[in-house]
Amino acid sequence: MDLKPAADGPAPRVVVFGGSGFFGSRLARELLDTTSARLVLASRRPHLPPSLADGAARIELCPADLGLPATLARAVQGASAVVHAAGPFRGAASLAHACITAAVPYLDLAEEPGYHARVRALAPAARERGILLAPGLSSVPALSALLAARLRLPGQPVDAIETSIAPGSRGSRGNATFRSLLDQAGRTFLLPGPDGPRTVHGFSAGRWIEHPPPVGRRLSYLALPTPELDLFGELFGAGSLSFRAGSEFPAANRLLAGLAALRRRTGFPPLSALTPVLRAATGLAGRFGVECGALTVELRAGASTRRASVVGVRDAARIATVLAAIAVQRLLVGRLTHAGLPPWTTWLGFDELCTELASRDLAVWLDEGSGWRRV
Repeated sequence: MDLKPAADGPAPRVVVFGGSGFFGSRLARELLDTTSARLVLASRRPHLPPSLADGAARIELCPADLGLPATLARAVQGASAVVHAAGPFRGAASLAHACITAAVPYLDLAEEPGYHARVRALAPAARERGILLAPGLSSVPALSALLAARLRLPGQPVDAIETSIAPGSRGSRGNATFRSLLDQAGRTFLLPGPDGPRTVHGFSAGRWIEHPPPVGRRLSYLALPTPELDLFGELFGAGSLSFRAGSEFPAANRLLAGLAALRRRTGFPPLSALTPVLRAATGLAGRFGVECGALTVELRAGASTRRASVVGVRDAARIATVLAAIAVQRLLVGRLTHAGLPPWTTWLGFDELCTELASRDLAVWLDEGSGWRRV
Protein backbone atom coordinates (compact mmCIF):
# COMPACT_ATOMS: atom_id res chain seq x y z
CA MET A 1 0.00 0.00 0.00
CA ASP A 2 1.45 3.37 -1.04
CA LEU A 3 1.27 5.94 1.73
CA LYS A 4 3.39 8.69 0.19
CA PRO A 5 2.83 12.12 1.75
CA ALA A 6 1.52 14.93 -0.41
CA ALA A 7 4.24 16.81 -2.28
CA ASP A 8 3.42 20.25 -0.80
CA GLY A 9 6.65 20.75 1.14
CA PRO A 10 10.18 19.47 1.49
CA ALA A 11 10.52 15.71 1.42
CA PRO A 12 10.88 14.10 4.86
CA ARG A 13 14.33 12.88 5.82
CA VAL A 14 14.68 9.32 7.14
CA VAL A 15 17.99 8.09 8.55
CA VAL A 16 18.75 4.35 8.26
CA PHE A 17 21.70 3.30 10.38
CA GLY A 18 23.27 0.29 8.73
CA GLY A 19 21.48 1.22 5.50
CA SER A 20 24.30 -0.19 3.39
CA GLY A 21 24.06 -3.63 5.02
CA PHE A 22 22.07 -6.80 4.42
CA PHE A 23 18.87 -5.81 6.22
CA GLY A 24 19.34 -2.04 6.13
CA SER A 25 19.56 -1.96 2.35
CA ARG A 26 16.33 -3.96 2.08
CA LEU A 27 14.61 -1.50 4.39
CA ALA A 28 15.97 1.40 2.35
CA ARG A 29 14.64 -0.24 -0.83
CA GLU A 30 11.17 -0.47 0.73
CA LEU A 31 11.27 3.20 1.72
CA LEU A 32 12.39 4.30 -1.73
CA ASP A 33 9.50 2.37 -3.27
CA THR A 34 6.73 3.37 -0.87
CA THR A 35 7.54 6.87 0.39
CA SER A 36 8.84 10.16 -1.02
CA ALA A 37 11.41 10.46 1.77
CA ARG A 38 15.03 11.37 1.25
CA LEU A 39 17.15 8.65 2.80
CA VAL A 40 20.35 8.97 4.77
CA LEU A 41 22.44 5.79 4.93
CA ALA A 42 24.54 6.12 8.07
CA SER A 43 27.37 3.87 9.23
CA ARG A 44 31.09 3.98 9.93
CA ARG A 45 31.84 3.38 6.25
CA PRO A 46 28.64 4.09 4.30
CA HIS A 47 28.35 3.16 0.65
CA LEU A 48 25.60 2.89 -1.94
CA PRO A 49 24.60 -0.76 -2.49
CA PRO A 50 23.91 -1.74 -6.12
CA SER A 51 20.30 -2.53 -5.19
CA LEU A 52 19.74 1.16 -4.39
CA ALA A 53 21.61 2.69 -7.32
CA ASP A 54 18.44 3.74 -9.14
CA GLY A 55 17.47 5.87 -6.12
CA ALA A 56 20.83 7.62 -5.74
CA ALA A 57 19.30 11.07 -6.26
CA ARG A 58 17.28 10.61 -3.05
CA ILE A 59 20.10 9.11 -0.99
CA GLU A 60 22.77 10.74 1.15
CA LEU A 61 25.71 8.92 2.73
CA CYS A 62 26.57 9.91 6.29
CA PRO A 63 29.62 8.64 8.24
CA ALA A 64 28.56 8.00 11.85
CA ASP A 65 29.70 5.74 14.66
CA LEU A 66 27.40 4.31 17.34
CA GLY A 67 30.28 4.70 19.79
CA LEU A 68 30.73 8.42 19.09
CA PRO A 69 27.72 10.40 20.37
CA ALA A 70 28.68 13.60 18.54
CA THR A 71 28.40 11.83 15.16
CA LEU A 72 24.99 10.44 16.12
CA ALA A 73 23.71 13.88 17.11
CA ARG A 74 24.73 15.28 13.72
CA ALA A 75 23.19 12.37 11.82
CA VAL A 76 19.76 12.50 13.47
CA GLN A 77 19.35 16.28 13.63
CA GLY A 78 16.30 17.37 11.66
CA ALA A 79 15.26 13.84 10.68
CA SER A 80 11.61 12.80 10.44
CA ALA A 81 12.50 9.30 11.66
CA VAL A 82 15.56 7.20 12.46
CA VAL A 83 15.74 3.42 11.99
CA HIS A 84 18.55 1.41 13.56
CA ALA A 85 19.27 -1.58 11.29
CA ALA A 86 22.93 -2.13 12.20
CA GLY A 87 23.16 -5.36 14.20
CA PRO A 88 24.06 -7.22 16.30
CA PHE A 89 22.48 -4.70 18.74
CA ARG A 90 24.73 -4.97 21.74
CA GLY A 91 26.02 -2.36 24.12
CA ALA A 92 24.38 0.92 25.07
CA ALA A 93 21.27 2.24 23.36
CA SER A 94 23.25 5.29 22.24
CA LEU A 95 21.24 5.93 19.08
CA ALA A 96 17.93 5.83 20.95
CA HIS A 97 19.36 8.33 23.46
CA ALA A 98 20.43 10.63 20.61
CA CYS A 99 16.95 10.47 19.07
CA ILE A 100 15.23 11.29 22.35
CA THR A 101 17.55 14.25 22.89
CA ALA A 102 16.77 15.53 19.38
CA ALA A 103 13.03 14.68 19.68
CA VAL A 104 13.20 12.40 16.61
CA PRO A 105 11.14 9.17 16.39
CA TYR A 106 13.27 6.06 16.87
CA LEU A 107 12.66 2.58 15.42
CA ASP A 108 14.91 -0.47 15.22
CA LEU A 109 15.15 -4.09 14.04
CA ALA A 110 16.64 -5.36 17.31
CA GLU A 111 16.00 -9.00 18.17
CA GLU A 112 18.56 -9.10 21.00
CA PRO A 113 16.67 -9.17 24.33
CA GLY A 114 19.14 -7.15 26.40
CA TYR A 115 19.27 -4.31 23.89
CA HIS A 116 15.50 -4.41 23.43
CA ALA A 117 15.03 -4.08 27.20
CA ARG A 118 17.43 -1.14 27.38
CA VAL A 119 15.50 0.72 24.70
CA ARG A 120 12.13 -0.10 26.28
CA ALA A 121 13.39 1.39 29.54
CA LEU A 122 13.64 4.76 27.73
CA ALA A 123 9.89 4.85 27.06
CA PRO A 124 9.10 7.46 29.79
CA ALA A 125 11.70 9.83 28.32
CA ALA A 126 10.31 9.30 24.81
CA ARG A 127 6.76 9.99 25.99
CA GLU A 128 7.93 13.18 27.65
CA ARG A 129 9.49 14.29 24.36
CA GLY A 130 6.35 13.26 22.44
CA ILE A 131 8.10 10.82 20.08
CA LEU A 132 7.62 7.22 19.02
CA LEU A 133 10.04 4.68 20.48
CA ALA A 134 9.62 1.38 18.61
CA PRO A 135 12.27 -1.28 19.21
CA GLY A 136 12.07 -4.77 17.71
CA LEU A 137 10.16 -3.95 14.50
CA SER A 138 11.46 -7.14 12.96
CA SER A 139 10.37 -10.76 12.63
CA VAL A 140 10.49 -10.94 16.42
CA PRO A 141 9.02 -9.58 18.54
CA ALA A 142 6.84 -7.15 16.59
CA LEU A 143 5.64 -9.31 13.68
CA SER A 144 5.33 -12.44 15.81
CA ALA A 145 3.27 -10.42 18.33
CA LEU A 146 0.78 -9.36 15.65
CA LEU A 147 0.43 -12.97 14.49
CA ALA A 148 0.03 -14.30 18.04
CA ALA A 149 -2.64 -11.66 18.72
CA ARG A 150 -4.62 -12.97 15.73
CA LEU A 151 -4.38 -16.55 17.02
CA ARG A 152 -5.45 -15.83 20.61
CA LEU A 153 -9.09 -16.58 21.36
CA PRO A 154 -10.97 -14.21 23.70
CA GLY A 155 -11.15 -15.49 27.25
CA GLN A 156 -9.01 -18.57 26.59
CA PRO A 157 -5.71 -18.75 28.53
CA VAL A 158 -2.62 -19.20 26.37
CA ASP A 159 -0.44 -22.14 27.39
CA ALA A 160 2.48 -21.84 24.97
CA ILE A 161 3.76 -19.81 22.04
CA GLU A 162 6.56 -21.02 19.78
CA THR A 163 8.01 -18.90 16.99
CA SER A 164 10.02 -20.49 14.18
CA ILE A 165 12.05 -18.82 11.47
CA ALA A 166 12.86 -20.63 8.23
CA PRO A 167 15.23 -18.31 6.37
CA GLY A 168 15.99 -18.57 2.69
CA SER A 169 19.66 -19.33 2.10
CA ARG A 170 20.01 -17.50 -1.22
CA GLY A 171 22.21 -14.45 -0.68
CA SER A 172 24.85 -13.90 1.98
CA ARG A 173 23.93 -12.30 5.28
CA GLY A 174 26.28 -9.93 7.04
CA ASN A 175 28.86 -10.82 9.65
CA ALA A 176 26.67 -9.49 12.46
CA THR A 177 23.89 -12.00 11.72
CA PHE A 178 26.27 -14.95 11.68
CA ARG A 179 28.16 -13.78 14.75
CA SER A 180 24.96 -13.42 16.76
CA LEU A 181 23.81 -16.96 15.95
CA LEU A 182 27.20 -18.60 16.37
CA ASP A 183 27.93 -16.79 19.61
CA GLN A 184 24.79 -18.27 21.16
CA ALA A 185 25.23 -21.82 19.81
CA GLY A 186 25.91 -24.12 22.76
CA ARG A 187 25.48 -21.39 25.35
CA THR A 188 23.04 -21.72 28.23
CA PHE A 189 19.92 -19.60 28.50
CA LEU A 190 16.55 -19.83 30.22
CA LEU A 191 13.19 -20.44 28.58
CA PRO A 192 9.88 -19.79 30.35
CA GLY A 193 8.06 -23.06 31.02
CA PRO A 194 4.81 -24.13 32.70
CA ASP A 195 6.72 -25.15 35.83
CA GLY A 196 9.10 -22.19 35.82
CA PRO A 197 12.20 -21.32 33.79
CA ARG A 198 14.11 -24.22 32.26
CA THR A 199 17.71 -24.29 31.15
CA VAL A 200 18.39 -24.92 27.45
CA HIS A 201 21.35 -24.49 25.12
CA GLY A 202 21.61 -22.59 21.89
CA PHE A 203 20.89 -24.74 18.82
CA SER A 204 19.58 -27.76 20.68
CA ALA A 205 16.40 -29.90 20.82
CA GLY A 206 15.73 -30.29 17.11
CA ARG A 207 12.16 -30.54 15.93
CA TRP A 208 10.53 -30.65 12.50
CA ILE A 209 8.32 -27.59 11.89
CA GLU A 210 5.69 -27.56 9.15
CA HIS A 211 5.62 -24.16 7.44
CA PRO A 212 3.19 -23.28 4.64
CA PRO A 213 4.17 -23.94 1.01
CA PRO A 214 6.53 -23.53 -0.68
CA VAL A 215 8.74 -23.62 2.44
CA GLY A 216 7.41 -26.87 3.92
CA ARG A 217 9.12 -28.87 6.67
CA ARG A 218 12.27 -27.55 8.30
CA LEU A 219 14.41 -29.19 10.96
CA SER A 220 14.58 -26.38 13.50
CA TYR A 221 16.41 -25.92 16.78
CA LEU A 222 16.01 -23.80 19.89
CA ALA A 223 18.27 -21.07 18.61
CA LEU A 224 18.75 -18.13 20.95
CA PRO A 225 16.90 -15.90 23.43
CA THR A 226 14.72 -13.18 21.91
CA PRO A 227 12.66 -10.27 23.33
CA GLU A 228 9.56 -12.48 23.08
CA LEU A 229 10.71 -14.37 26.19
CA ASP A 230 9.98 -11.29 28.31
CA LEU A 231 7.38 -9.49 26.24
CA PHE A 232 5.02 -12.35 25.42
CA GLY A 233 4.56 -13.26 29.06
CA GLU A 234 3.26 -9.75 29.64
CA LEU A 235 1.15 -9.58 26.46
CA PHE A 236 -0.37 -13.06 26.36
CA GLY A 237 0.23 -14.64 29.76
CA ALA A 238 1.82 -17.64 28.04
CA GLY A 239 3.49 -20.04 30.44
CA SER A 240 5.85 -21.53 27.85
CA LEU A 241 7.76 -19.60 25.18
CA SER A 242 10.40 -20.62 22.66
CA PHE A 243 12.09 -19.55 19.43
CA ARG A 244 13.45 -21.88 16.74
CA ALA A 245 15.41 -21.54 13.52
CA GLY A 246 16.46 -23.90 10.75
CA SER A 247 17.74 -23.66 7.19
CA GLU A 248 16.52 -25.84 4.32
CA PHE A 249 19.65 -27.99 4.67
CA PRO A 250 18.96 -30.56 7.44
CA ALA A 251 22.56 -31.80 7.33
CA ALA A 252 23.88 -28.27 7.94
CA ASN A 253 21.44 -27.83 10.82
CA ARG A 254 22.57 -31.11 12.38
CA LEU A 255 26.22 -30.12 11.94
CA LEU A 256 25.71 -26.82 13.75
CA ALA A 257 23.74 -28.61 16.49
CA GLY A 258 26.63 -31.07 16.87
CA LEU A 259 29.20 -28.27 17.09
CA ALA A 260 26.98 -26.50 19.63
CA ALA A 261 26.80 -29.67 21.76
CA LEU A 262 30.60 -30.07 21.56
CA ARG A 263 31.10 -26.49 22.57
CA ARG A 264 28.72 -26.92 25.51
CA ARG A 265 30.75 -29.86 26.83
CA THR A 266 34.29 -28.71 26.05
CA GLY A 267 34.24 -24.99 25.32
CA PHE A 268 35.57 -25.77 21.84
CA PRO A 269 35.28 -24.79 19.02
CA PRO A 270 35.02 -20.98 19.46
CA LEU A 271 32.22 -20.72 16.93
CA SER A 272 32.00 -16.92 16.72
CA ALA A 273 35.66 -16.84 15.65
CA LEU A 274 34.69 -19.01 12.69
CA THR A 275 32.20 -16.43 11.40
CA PRO A 276 34.07 -15.57 8.14
CA VAL A 277 34.60 -19.24 7.28
CA LEU A 278 31.02 -20.32 8.00
CA ARG A 279 29.63 -17.25 6.26
CA ALA A 280 31.63 -18.11 3.13
CA ALA A 281 30.50 -21.74 3.29
CA THR A 282 26.87 -20.68 3.69
CA GLY A 283 27.21 -18.27 0.78
CA LEU A 284 28.49 -21.10 -1.40
CA ALA A 285 25.67 -23.40 -0.30
CA GLY A 286 23.23 -20.57 -0.91
CA ARG A 287 23.94 -20.74 -4.63
CA PHE A 288 22.03 -24.01 -4.56
CA GLY A 289 19.51 -22.86 -1.96
CA VAL A 290 16.15 -21.15 -2.09
CA GLU A 291 14.92 -17.59 -1.73
CA CYS A 292 11.71 -18.58 0.01
CA GLY A 293 11.36 -18.43 3.77
CA ALA A 294 8.81 -18.04 6.53
CA LEU A 295 8.09 -16.80 10.02
CA THR A 296 5.62 -19.14 11.74
CA VAL A 297 3.95 -18.70 15.13
CA GLU A 298 2.28 -21.62 16.90
CA LEU A 299 -0.08 -20.89 19.80
CA ARG A 300 -1.35 -23.65 22.07
CA ALA A 301 -4.34 -23.11 24.34
CA GLY A 302 -5.94 -26.09 26.04
CA ALA A 303 -6.54 -28.79 23.44
CA SER A 304 -6.27 -26.42 20.47
CA THR A 305 -3.20 -25.55 18.41
CA ARG A 306 -3.39 -22.62 16.01
CA ARG A 307 -0.73 -21.35 13.66
CA ALA A 308 -0.05 -18.25 11.60
CA SER A 309 2.75 -17.62 9.16
CA VAL A 310 4.22 -14.97 6.88
CA VAL A 311 5.80 -16.47 3.77
CA GLY A 312 8.06 -14.87 1.22
CA VAL A 313 8.70 -16.65 -2.07
CA ARG A 314 11.20 -14.05 -3.33
CA ASP A 315 13.91 -12.59 -1.10
CA ALA A 316 12.27 -13.75 2.14
CA ALA A 317 14.79 -11.72 4.17
CA ARG A 318 12.40 -8.81 3.58
CA ILE A 319 10.13 -10.32 6.24
CA ALA A 320 12.54 -8.95 8.87
CA THR A 321 12.32 -5.36 7.57
CA VAL A 322 8.75 -4.99 6.35
CA LEU A 323 7.20 -3.84 9.66
CA ALA A 324 9.77 -1.08 10.11
CA ALA A 325 9.00 0.13 6.57
CA ILE A 326 5.25 0.11 7.27
CA ALA A 327 5.77 1.96 10.55
CA VAL A 328 7.88 4.67 8.88
CA GLN A 329 5.27 5.07 6.14
CA ARG A 330 2.53 5.59 8.70
CA LEU A 331 4.66 7.88 10.80
CA LEU A 332 5.34 10.16 7.82
CA VAL A 333 1.65 10.55 6.96
CA GLY A 334 0.42 10.95 10.53
CA ARG A 335 -1.11 7.48 10.94
CA LEU A 336 1.26 6.36 13.69
CA THR A 337 1.15 9.00 16.39
CA HIS A 338 2.02 7.15 19.60
CA ALA A 339 4.43 8.78 22.01
CA GLY A 340 6.61 6.19 23.69
CA LEU A 341 6.15 2.49 22.95
CA PRO A 342 3.47 1.45 20.45
CA PRO A 343 0.74 -0.97 21.55
CA TRP A 344 2.43 -4.17 20.35
CA THR A 345 -0.69 -6.12 19.36
CA THR A 346 -2.92 -3.35 17.98
CA TRP A 347 -0.82 -0.64 16.30
CA LEU A 348 -1.49 -2.40 12.98
CA GLY A 349 -4.72 -4.32 12.44
CA PHE A 350 -4.54 -7.87 11.10
CA ASP A 351 -6.45 -7.02 7.90
CA GLU A 352 -4.16 -4.03 7.37
CA LEU A 353 -1.15 -6.26 7.93
CA CYS A 354 -2.37 -8.74 5.31
CA THR A 355 -2.98 -5.93 2.80
CA GLU A 356 0.43 -4.36 3.38
CA LEU A 357 2.21 -7.70 3.07
CA ALA A 358 0.31 -8.70 -0.07
CA SER A 359 1.37 -5.46 -1.74
CA ARG A 360 4.96 -6.61 -1.18
CA ASP A 361 4.44 -10.18 -2.45
CA LEU A 362 4.47 -11.56 1.09
CA ALA A 363 1.63 -13.91 2.04
CA VAL A 364 -0.13 -14.57 5.34
CA TRP A 365 -1.30 -18.12 6.07
CA LEU A 366 -3.48 -19.45 8.90
CA ASP A 367 -4.04 -22.93 10.32
CA GLU A 368 -6.92 -22.86 12.79
CA GLY A 369 -7.14 -26.62 13.15
CA SER A 370 -7.85 -27.84 9.63
CA GLY A 371 -4.60 -27.22 7.81
CA TRP A 372 -2.87 -24.26 6.21
CA ARG A 373 -4.94 -21.81 4.15
CA ARG A 374 -3.76 -18.60 2.55
CA VAL A 375 -5.51 -15.50 3.84
